[in-house]
Amino acid sequence: MKPWPFYGRKKEVTTLQNGLDLAKAKNIRLFQALRVRGKRGVGKTQLLYEMQKHAPTDGPIIINQLPDPVQYQNPVVELTSRVMKEASRIGGGDIKVRLQNLLSHRGEWDTDRMFFMEVLKALLKAGAVVVLDEFHLGQGLGLPGDVRQVIDEAARSRENFPGKLVMMGSHQQKFDDMFSADQPLHGRVDDTVLLQPWCLKTIMTMADEQGILASPDKFLTLWTAYGGMPRHWERYCRQNRYAHLHGIENDKDWRQAWLAVEHGVVANDGRERWHAKAWVELPKDHRFLLIWIGQNKPKGVKLNQIPKELGSYNEKLSIMNDLRDWTGLVELNRPLGEQSPAKWYITDPNTLFQINVFREMVPIKDDQPAVSVSGTVLGPSDGPRFLARMETLEGDSLEQLATAWLAAKEGVTWSGSRVWHPRFDSDIDSMATSMGDGPKVVWLGSCKRSEVSHSPTETRTKQDIFMECLIKSAGQEKEESAELLLKAELKRLLISPSFSPGYRERFGKEGFEIVDIPAMALSFDLHSH
Repeated sequence: MKPWPFYGRKKEVTTLQNGLDLAKAKNIRLFQALRVRGKRGVGKTQLLYEMQKHAPTDGPIIINQLPDPVQYQNPVVELTSRVMKEASRIGGGDIKVRLQNLLSHRGEWDTDRMFFMEVLKALLKAGAVVVLDEFHLGQGLGLPGDVRQVIDEAARSRENFPGKLVMMGSHQQKFDDMFSADQPLHGRVDDTVLLQPWCLKTIMTMADEQGILASPDKFLTLWTAYGGMPRHWERYCRQNRYAHLHGIENDKDWRQAWLAVEHGVVANDGRERWHAKAWVELPKDHRFLLIWIGQNKPKGVKLNQIPKELGSYNEKLSIMNDLRDWTGLVELNRPLGEQSPAKWYITDPNTLFQINVFREMVPIKDDQPAVSVSGTVLGPSDGPRFLARMETLEGDSLEQLATAWLAAKEGVTWSGSRVWHPRFDSDIDSMATSMGDGPKVVWLGSCKRSEVSHSPTETRTKQDIFMECLIKSAGQEKEESAELLLKAELKRLLISPSFSPGYRERFGKEGFEIVDIPAMALSFDLHSH
């Protein structure tokens, strides 16, 4: 196995270094309460472990996961034990003395929760950074009100509490609810860090170092299933259940074998399912709507195209806004030009992959129980069916991959995939514009899963019609916008996972820029390219 370093996150590392005062002397640090948000698998805990490596000896970062109140007879005692054990392991003499003193006076506190809060305050006074991971479980432990009192006490005398309190949670609905206006922790955090999935450059850097980019088709498959989620990529690269896949050279054989492993993971490990109750506890109406979109309209859907039995228009709109705000699972694809209802699409690749390719395991209705398959071997009829769905989904995913690449170009002011216009019959697979102070450019990309599927003549005609519609709409809205579009340089792109030299030369002669995954990697100046 190749080493698995800490990839990317430079901006987030800098933000946390500043927020945690890691570069300051202890005597000038001030208390702060911080919140770290992000979906499960996005790398929140790993980010804090990276911070832990650079923490000063007089301000160690003590990371502990809250115990599930269902699994422990006395979860607060368990939590206290975990925190004290970790603090004693990595903390200096001051911390150890404070904890030993507390233990010798344990009987002075009436409840286990009161004692835990004293431990928390002692660590904050000693300058430690205390991280409470899976903090959404705190509600079941009865902690929010007590933690609020600790924060309030520390905030009143920040110079006497040079430590920091960091709260993290993966169950975003429960976690966010704990800080809402009617909850004890409302207004008690000084800053919030939202951890997003990896950007494309980080993904490609990782894939290059791990040898995945050597096969563009395999990279596209994994991007389609994992997106920018570090946990899934690391699982593929590091876990033994995937080890045999790394020696399969034929892409189709590899994809079939990989699907079998993924199917076994999803079927048998409830933590890895997109709707695992421990992490994303969606109400039934939200879950049904999300599944319907993933299985029927993976490229996006207008609300009036969704069956009425899944709710009225207003009910569906409310659900989609919840899914957008709570979990970031869906987003809007607004039309360019004239006003028209937006399309909603699933933004999280792993969610879309599981409910589209393994759809038998996530039925839309409760009276259709999910299929539970033991082991990692698919039945004779499963493999081809899953493979066909996967290849279709990869074609759709290529459009988003191309858009992410365009968005990273210097000077790009806007980008979008599946860009549509109300008066245009189809859509543009991938598009970007540069309308800032520099050169004015419009990029239009046509994405095909196979290089042989491209038709330059049809693509040029389609792009010309789209630009006519767009310029006309822009002129009706604002004449200057139409002028900018007319004067902008139009760059036409043909995009596939890979192109042979023959097709590259042929399509290039017809005025198209030929873009494949190796070309995208080259643009990021990766080490081995």
